[in-house]
This record gives sequence, C-alpha cells and structure tokens, in this order.
Amino acid sequence: KMQSLSVEQKEENVGEITVSDGFREVIQEETGLVYAGGNSEVYHENLKVYWKNGEEHKQTLERCFTQDDRKQYVIEVHALKSSSLSIGAVELSELAKTLEFAGKADDYETIRKKHNGMIRLYERVLFEIEEFLKEKGGAPAEPASQVPDVDTLTELQEEKLTEYVEQICTACDNFDGE
Repeated sequence: KMQSLSVEQKEENVGEITVSDGFREVIQEETGLVYAGGNSEVYHENLKVYWKNGEEHKQTLERCFTQDDRKQYVIEVHALKSSSLSIGAVELSELAKTLEFAGKADDYETIRKKHNGMIRLYERVLFEIEEFLKEKGGAPAEPASQVPDVDTLTELQEEKLTEYVEQICTACDNFDGE
C-alpha cells in the first residue's frame, strides 16, 4: 500500500487518513484510531484539539518546571501522558509517564535530565500534527489559548449536541488511559 511520492516523502492511506513519514515517526495513527473508536473523523478532531491546546500546555509544563512547582508538574505530565497516548504519540506518552512517576517518587534528578527532551519531542509532535492538519485543510490559524467571545458563538442544535455527546461517550468508553 506504500507509494513513493518523492525521494524524501512517502504516504500511506489509513482509512480516510493519509500520513507522511514525519508524522508516522512520532505518531502511531493506528493507536490513535483505537482511542477514537476506529472513526477517522473523530481521530482527526482529536488531533485538532490536541494541537489547539498544545502550545498552552507546553508553556504550563515549562512554567511548572522553571518555577519548581513539583506537584503541578506531576499533574501536567500525567495529562500529557494520557492525551498523547489517545492520539497515538506513544513515545511522548511513555516519556511523560517516566517523568510523572519520577515526580511521584521525588526523583527530581530524572526530571531535570529528561524534561528538555520531552519538550523537544512534544514540539515535534505538535509540528507534525500541524503539518498534517494543514494538508487536510483543518489546521486552525492559531492555537486556541482563550475562551471564545460569547457574541461569536452560535446556537447548538439539540440533535448536533446529542451527536457530540454520543461521540464523547464512545471515545470515553474506548479510552483506556492510566
């Protein structure tokens, strides 16, 4: 199923999702699809949400690290571990898990040694997701770091709300994070 597009890039079609080698290096889309209940549209939306919140979450992690807020750092790497696994960023999830457990064990030397590498990997994951979303025409112009203006919100129809709630319930049922 692999086809050569150029010397530098190959793509593979997984359901309705086409991924590049760079994306595949940091994200196992099969894992992400499992957490999305096998639904490529839900997976695509999960990637959008992960990307939109990524920069703000990265800054929070950096702030906790530089301010030595160890308790909050453990909470933040736990969230990174779970959200990364849910989109298939398994290597990043495992690294966040290592740092979470190090924090719980008061092993701050491990955190000091591995934090910067985790941040670099997180940046790479965010970059690859952004490139993927741009290809699909789905990348927001900027990461969302604030609540939308109430005046710009539209009314959500009851049937659409029910559909979204069902999708969330399905994703939660399929989620097996730690």
